[in-house]
Amino acid sequence: MKYELITIGGKERAIRYGFWALAQFCEMCNIKLSELGRLEKDLDLKQAIYLIYVGLEDGARKSGQEVELSVEDVADCLDEDDTLIAQALDVFAKFQAKPKKGKSASLKKK
Repeated sequence: MKYELITIGGKERAIRYGFWALAQFCEMCNIKLSELGRLEKDLDLKQAIYLIYVGLEDGARKSGQEVELSVEDVADCLDEDDTLIAQALDVFAKFQAKPKKGKSASLKKK
């Protein structure tokens, strides 16, 4: 998956959660890669802002656009649209989902 598009700050923007975004997020929030799976249940507000920011930063990089929003801008956008956290988590979940393997991989040996 290359990136998804979401509307934030009145503009459609690319958002992506590749390994670079995850590395940045883990560093910003001082968490380990193994802790990412709990985010949907235990995400605090500052982590949500950082998660959206790194996703937008990575999406801009992959789509060839410039990053136009700062972390503070992302927080301001949340003031205007409280659905952004849910939208970002949906995209995050898509990037974390493992692709299904072909039929042959799911066949049991007899």
